[in-house]
Amino acid sequence: MIVGVPEMIAMASSVMTLFPGDIIASGTPAGVGQLQASDRVAIRIKGVGEMTLNVTQGIGGDHPVWEKA
Repeated sequence: MIVGVPEMIAMASSVMTLFPGDIIASGTPAGVGQLQASDRVAIRIKGVGEMTLNVTQGIGGDHPVWEKA
C-alpha cells in the first residue's frame, strides 16, 4: 500500500464526510494503475452486491501522496 490506514482515513475525510459504518475499500490487484478522470471502478462483494463509481477530477482533497504519482 502507498499509505497506511490512518493516512487513508485522513485522505478520504479530506474530500468527504465519513460516518460510522462507512467502508474504505483498499488494496491494489495486479495490473491496476493510477485512476484517471472518466475511469469507472466496480467493487463486487460476493453475497452482498456490486457498486460502480465514475471517477471525476475534484477541486478539493489535495494531499501530498498524489504528488508521488
